[in-house]
This record gives sequence, C-alpha cells and structure tokens, in this order.
Amino acid sequence: MQLARTSLIGQITIRTQLLIICSIFSSSCLSTTISAQEKTAETLSLAYIPRDAILVAAARPAELLSQPIFSKLKQAVDRQEGLRDLFGVSVNDVQQISSVFLPRESRQGIVTPGEGGMVIHLKADADQEAILKKWLRKPEQKEFAGQTYFTNPFRPQTCFFPDSRTIVVSNSEDNLRRFIIAGKLGATKASWAEAWDQVSGTHAALMLDIERLRPGLNAELQNGREARALAPLAPLWQHGVHVVGSATAGKEIELQILVICDESKGTAIVADTVKAAVILARNTLSSLRNASLRLRDEAAILELRAADLADEVLDGLKFEARGNVVSVSANVGAEAEDLIAWLLPAVSEARVAAKRTQSKNNLKQIGLAMHNYHDAYQHLPPAVVIGPDGKTPHSWRVAILPYLDQQKLYEAYRMDEPWDSEHNKKLLEQIPDQYRCPMDDDFTTNTSYFALVGKGTSFEGREGLKFSSFTDGLSNTLMVVESKRAVPWTKPEDIPIDLTKELPKFGGFYDQFEQSNDSGGFNVLLCDGAVKFISHELGLDILRRLIQRNDGQPVR
Repeated sequence: MQLARTSLIGQITIRTQLLIICSIFSSSCLSTTISAQEKTAETLSLAYIPRDAILVAAARPAELLSQPIFSKLKQAVDRQEGLRDLFGVSVNDVQQISSVFLPRESRQGIVTPGEGGMVIHLKADADQEAILKKWLRKPEQKEFAGQTYFTNPFRPQTCFFPDSRTIVVSNSEDNLRRFIIAGKLGATKASWAEAWDQVSGTHAALMLDIERLRPGLNAELQNGREARALAPLAPLWQHGVHVVGSATAGKEIELQILVICDESKGTAIVADTVKAAVILARNTLSSLRNASLRLRDEAAILELRAADLADEVLDGLKFEARGNVVSVSANVGAEAEDLIAWLLPAVSEARVAAKRTQSKNNLKQIGLAMHNYHDAYQHLPPAVVIGPDGKTPHSWRVAILPYLDQQKLYEAYRMDEPWDSEHNKKLLEQIPDQYRCPMDDDFTTNTSYFALVGKGTSFEGREGLKFSSFTDGLSNTLMVVESKRAVPWTKPEDIPIDLTKELPKFGGFYDQFEQSNDSGGFNVLLCDGAVKFISHELGLDILRRLIQRNDGQPVR
C-alpha cells in the first residue's frame, strides 16, 4: 500500500491560502522594506485591522503581478484555478490583501499569534451576492454596532462588507466583530503603526509585534524543546520591540527588514545577533541541500534552487545600525521569478497532500467511533440500521454520531422518520466534518466515506458483525473506503460488493492532482482502526482479498 506524503507547507489550511500568496509575493518576509524615495505611489492600508494585531502580512497582488519580474508568476497564477477564484474574486482584481493574526493568551498569560481574519480591498465594486454564495453559501444576516454582517449558521465562517470595495472575512464571529469595531481608522494608532509607516508604501509588507511575544519565547528558551536552537537568537526578542519588513518589485525585488529596538544600547546586540543568524542560515542551507537529494526529482530541484537563491540573498545582505533601528537589506535578481513560478504548483500539490492527510484523520475518527460502538453493543453497526418501527432504514453514519462527539445531532435526528423526511432533511447541512473529504466542496452535504456491503465484507447481512467473525484479521480487512459519490450523509446507501463481478471504482478526489510519477488512489479504513492510502495500481486480486474478511487468504 502506498502512504500519503506530507510536508510542512502542506499543514497550511485552505482558509489561509491568501496568506500563502502574500508570502510568495513577499519572496521572503523574513528579510523584507525599501528606501523612502523608492516607495510606490499607493500605501498599504490598516483600515479595519484591530490595533492589537500581533502579526500582519499585507500585499498588493494586482500591482505586483504587473511588475516585469513577475511576468511568469502572473502566467502561473492564471493557470491555478484555486488562485483565480479566491472568495469569489480574481486575484488580479485584488488591490490589497491583509492577513491578520490576533493575540491568543494562555492561562499562564503567554501570548501567541492566534486566528484573526483577512481584509481584502478590491479595485472595483464587489459582487456581494456572489461572494456570499462562494464563502457562506446560505448567509444569515446579523447586526452589530450599527453594521450588518453575515454568518454561516452551520460553520464558523463570517463576512462583512464595510463598503462596496472591501471584504472582511473570518472564521470567528467574535473576531469579525473586532474588525468591525476597528473601523476605517483600524490600526493607524497602534503602537507599531509608526514602524508600519516606514514600509506601507511598498508592494508587500509584514509586521511582527515581538515585544508581546517575548514572555512566550523566553519560556520556550527556558523549557522548550527548541531551546538550544533559540538561544543564539534570543537578543532579537529580548531587545527588539517590533519587526517590519517589505518588498518592492520592478526588474528586481528589493528586500529589507527593520528591527525596532527598545533602546539604543540594545541595537548593537541585535545587529550582532542578526549577523550570527546569517551564519546559522548558511549552515541550514547546507543541511537542506544534503537532505534534498533524498527527495524525488521535482522536489529536489525546487529545494536546491531555493537554497541557491537564499545563498544569493545572504551574500548580498547589507547591515546598518542607527539609533534604535537595525536594518538588513538585499536585492534579488530575475532568477527569483523562475523559482516563484515553480513554487505555485508546489504549494498547490502540498495543499492536496495536506487535505489527503486530513481525510485520513477523518477515517481514523470513524474507526475509533466504530470500535467504541462495538465495545458498547458487542458488534459493529449494520450498514443499514432499522428504526424503532421495525422498517424505516437509517445509515450507520447516523448510528455512530454519539461516538463522534455529535450527541446533540444524534438526538435531533428522528429515527422514526425516513432519512429524507422534512425534519431529517434539515439536518443534512450539519454534516460532521468527519464525513466530508476536504477535497470536496466546502458546502456539500454528501458523504465521502462508504461501507463495503455484501457477502464476505465487513458489513454483511442485516445484523452488525462481531470482530470475532473477521478470521482473516482486523488489520487485513477493509471497513470503510473514500469515494466521490453523490450520496447525502444520512442516506442509508453504501457501496455494494459482489466479489464474483468487477469491483466498483473507489476514490476520485486526488487522481487529477497526482504527479505523473504517482499513480493516484484513495484512503481506506482497516478494521483495526489503521488508515492507509491505496494506489490505483494495487492489483485487483490483493484488493479483493482486503475486502473479504474470512476467505482464509489474509494479505501479509
């Protein structure tokens, strides 16, 4: 069986994909601003951004894509379906996009960057109806502080239109209200606003309030797993207050980072720390190059090119310490364009890998629920559960809801009515996340996971089976498979199997995204609770043996 590959970048969720764009456009927001005389005509707005934001990343996509160095990037963006239709608008029509992270405080008083939201400024009036349909599907209108905003009644998604060309979105209604209160003035009076002014005239900028992160970083330095790696960098946050950076594009990309220190005597210490960090970065690049040789060709090429570009940036760094500000700047030539154009497909592939991993997690939770059900009833649920009237069929997906922390949804479902009764149909919108593959439509009410039903399968007959009847072994028998089918999640319908005939097709979520050297496939849940990714190239004989629980031919 073929296991899914994952990567660090694959951990990024779909709702933060615009932040990825900001980071790509910035090239390296860890080394980013430009001198005042070369600022662009427009400035990056702080409107509707709460003044206590702890991290802000902003970019002007349309302007960036019009620059000579990004001509190939623009072509790559135009080829990426996911980037052409973000929140119902084209990235080419976005005047500014700002990703905002608000402070999240632990019980110990330690602050870390938490979820916030996005502020999107468009070049023309927004099609609000289309955006609401894309983002919320069935918006519910609410009022707060004299303003109207919209929520999804079933999911933590919210949207606010301050004016005809501005969109604010968040996955938290409480956070959205903070954006509303921030208003047009936004963060212009924040403690870091003066530092932001130095980078606001560029194409892309970033602000990090390291002063507020200081207690948490110090705690990590004392007790964390990364204490040894953090120790050489400690002066950056112990003497730094804010970090701002920016990128301005033309025929080259001009990068600079500014560390605003708490007092002038700390500037020299921070400057020495930054220079030491450059040495550490070079050592890291050497390790990256060695590690990349173990990757497949496409990934190795990408990492080696990125390492070469990073080396060039490090070679060209210029340092300056003046007053309480440490400045680091560099220029990146046209070779960055090819790398960035390469990066977009890599990001897309990583997102697919991350979603495939999330789908595996869904199946693991279903498997755990099945085992808990078996512990409670001494057998698995049948594929079709009969209601209290002795004749009305219901799905096993309804039966295991209490074991997925969905007790309230289970109690709301009426077992004495058909799955498509007027009452039960209203519950379709409340499909648990565990029943929807992340590769499917965000608003689908169809399930992505199906039992295999038929003679010799895990769901044979009208009664639930005991694990003792799986004589081939639980680890050798399929329980649930991932498949793209138009079946509502409460409908008592699964995949019938007749082992004397041709097997039905499974999967369908990833095939079009797989690389040419990858076969595609689908996730499966085994009866022991393990989840595997099965390649379409797996022999049919082996697949048949995995489907059968008691044929005396376990797969070893």
